[in-house]
Amino acid sequence: MVSSLRLSVNVTRWNPSSKEFAAALACLQPEERQRIIKFKFLQDAKLSLIGRLLIRYSLVKCVGAHARESRLLARDAKGKPVLSPLLPSSSLTLKKTHGKAEKLSFRFNVSHAGDFVVLAASDGCESLGVDVMNYRTPLNKSVSRYFDLMEENFTSKEWHQINDIGSIQQSSDEAEKMKLRHFYRHWTLKESYIKAIGVGLGMELQRLSFIPDDAMNYCAGTRHVCSAVACELDEQLLSSEEWQFEQSHLDEKHEASVAIHFNDKEQYNTYVENNGKREFEEISIDLLLQHLESLIDVDSEEMIKAQEMHLNMKERMERHL
Repeated sequence: MVSSLRLSVNVTRWNPSSKEFAAALACLQPEERQRIIKFKFLQDAKLSLIGRLLIRYSLVKCVGAHARESRLLARDAKGKPVLSPLLPSSSLTLKKTHGKAEKLSFRFNVSHAGDFVVLAASDGCESLGVDVMNYRTPLNKSVSRYFDLMEENFTSKEWHQINDIGSIQQSSDEAEKMKLRHFYRHWTLKESYIKAIGVGLGMELQRLSFIPDDAMNYCAGTRHVCSAVACELDEQLLSSEEWQFEQSHLDEKHEASVAIHFNDKEQYNTYVENNGKREFEEISIDLLLQHLESLIDVDSEEMIKAQEMHLNMKERMERHL
């Protein structure tokens, strides 16, 4: 078993037939299947399905969950997927210390944007959040107008960093692209933090002020993990033994940030010893499914209806192209 995973799936490389879609859906527990078949649009259903497959795969690989266990996930009060409290310990392979099973502190989170769905999962931390963004140009807005609309989400120090383009000519396309990269770099850090603490966008984002790792400017084209990130909350620097932040390029158009929260120094030291820094690994749906099992007969009435749903959504999408 592994204690930590960073996974990405390029969704553009999976265009399943209706039968293949239903076969993947059959690997999820009943409540998750029902959530997915209620989506109106095919892309939304596909993204949600991939995210749930990644979570299930991480539980099999990291905590030894049985691939056929139908009660792996539950939802907390905010609707966030969590490891089910009803899951029998016999369904997991727990680490042992001095002959006693340790308390399971496995955390996971998923995100999607652009071409990617990503998962970050780790044992031995208090909470964890991940966010991915693509360096998209704002629709129907100039970069400066877009920044004006987003002004209240960043501190003055952050805006200085976002607009710092060195010796590049201010009016050039290259300058705008660099500013957008800086902008999304800060945004993914903020998103990863608020996902880790579970408050959503209800938090006033100017309370957070990040200084990203400068190494991100020099490691494009690799998936090198950059972790020299500093964060202030209400102008107080967060301890690196309480919070760790990781940033990575996925490709030339996407990057991801992970926020990891620790209870104390002991938990932090144990995490660093067991996990270190993990690069995002791109994984195919075919490989995911090799480690999972169907929880329902693919020829059942429910799965036949799922195939019909997929076909209808696909036809509706093609009519609007």
